[in-house]
Amino acid sequence: MTIIEANKREVMQKIIDGSDIDGLLRIVTKLDEQTRAEVLKAISSQLDVAKKNMHIASIRRIVKASDKEIKDWLVTAVVDSYAEGGNVMYADLKKLHVKPAQDEGNNALLSLWTSEKIRQIDQLSVQKDAVNALISDAYLDFANGMNGIIKGAEHQLNEALKRQIRAQQIAGQITGASMRDIAKEIKELIGDQGFSVLIDRGGNQWTISRYSEMLARTHIMRSANEGVIARLIEYGVDIAQVSTHPGACKVCVPFEGKIYSLSGQSEKYPKLDRQPPYHPYCRHTLLPRPDLIEE
Repeated sequence: MTIIEANKREVMQKIIDGSDIDGLLRIVTKLDEQTRAEVLKAISSQLDVAKKNMHIASIRRIVKASDKEIKDWLVTAVVDSYAEGGNVMYADLKKLHVKPAQDEGNNALLSLWTSEKIRQIDQLSVQKDAVNALISDAYLDFANGMNGIIKGAEHQLNEALKRQIRAQQIAGQITGASMRDIAKEIKELIGDQGFSVLIDRGGNQWTISRYSEMLARTHIMRSANEGVIARLIEYGVDIAQVSTHPGACKVCVPFEGKIYSLSGQSEKYPKLDRQPPYHPYCRHTLLPRPDLIEE
């Protein structure tokens, strides 16, 4: 039987393109700008510990407001991508004339999914639980970025306070000129790229926008692939194959074309212990192999 290989890279890219990542980036860009403005306002005045803490409290309120918007975005993006991933596999299995393993009379389950169906229909409670877990996992990653914004701002305010104290010790007082010089120095430290919320193992600094885009793309693909797996299980297809793409990176090459058992009960194929995506921006997925189901 021919493997369904209708260029899954492009199919998965369409799921990403439909996820309104630009909407998320507008949220985090506003967050970065508002936080930067609060920091610049603080370092342009004479600071003490109480004033520094007052500005940190204000920044926490800014982050909290954006946090709510990000949560709302995640709920929509994760549920939609899970449904889309499931629908892609649904179409593939239909093309292969695979009969569902579950009750064919269950129209809610054995049909195209929508976010509304997953949220509201009782027969899709397993799918609802799955997307809730995916949302929680994604939010934990985004929370790191939110904490990074607060820590980055607090670090700059601490640095400004230390420099003001040092200038006051040297001159006996803090002058307007000294405050302006210190504010300029701190502004240069912040730079034009925004606050770094993460430094990875390679020493690369991630701004909130870059970090958020990477997380969004990764979690959208993860959700879509979970939807793919849910459909395979629904149709009783235990054997699946990792898609192959031209120019795959060195991380993905060892997995490309490999065949796995979802349940781990196959005597011939290994259990799928690590499913795509295999790294940020990865667009690999699973292909159904009903022709390899073992009797």
